[in-house]
Amino acid sequence: NADDIAADATGNIYVTGRTDAGSGNATNVTIKYNTAGDSLWVRRTVSAYCTRLLLDNSGNVYVVGRIGDASFCNYFLIKYNSSGDSLWSRTYSSTGAYPDEATCVAVDNAGNVYISGYIFSPSPGPHSGIATIKYNSAGIQQWVAIYDYAATGSHKANDIVVDNSGNVYIGGYSDTATIGRTYLVVKYNSSGAKLWQTRYSTGVPTTTVEIVSIALYQNNFLYVTGYGVYAATYYDYVTIKYNSSGVQQWMT
Repeated sequence: NADDIAADATGNIYVTGRTDAGSGNATNVTIKYNTAGDSLWVRRTVSAYCTRLLLDNSGNVYVVGRIGDASFCNYFLIKYNSSGDSLWSRTYSSTGAYPDEATCVAVDNAGNVYISGYIFSPSPGPHSGIATIKYNSAGIQQWVAIYDYAATGSHKANDIVVDNSGNVYIGGYSDTATIGRTYLVVKYNSSGAKLWQTRYSTGVPTTTVEIVSIALYQNNFLYVTGYGVYAATYYDYVTIKYNSSGVQQWMT
């Protein structure tokens, strides 16, 4: 099935997704179509399970997800040019023996690439953290920022954006026994140092809220949206506006 889609400035369409092999592995399939719907190229990566695709201003294509089976996988990122040539690919493993998956990707005006998702550790107690990585345009790793890797609970990034100064924002969730699952936003500077983090919680440990998508407006305001589960069958939108310092402006 297809998972993500993007269009370039001339109307060509790019889609990415996966075909399942039935053994826990998958093959990533990325396709470029012209404006008439004709397939221009198809690229496959065996054992890759990719769900996000992004284009930059030069027409390069970035696909992210995981490579390996579901129980033992690593972050996976591949860059194609507009002709479908693989320029480079990168993997990242936190522990070498447990699942790590990239779930989101962003590109700045200089061609630097940012990915985030979740990493897993079995100790102390099974839990997940968030690894956010910056690569330059040649695929050389610039930094890795880890969020709450050594803590208990679960943490995951679902979306990522970068501003004109190279500051990086990730949005997802933080899940612990004491406060339940909360909205989580973390801001890093261009060097990967954490500037701030903020959470939104209902205050009820059994309640679930999770950011699905984030958007940046004029480098000054961040908008996050997702859902809240307030009872077994009661779902609701939760949208919040923050300023660039992480101060909540409103919530609806």
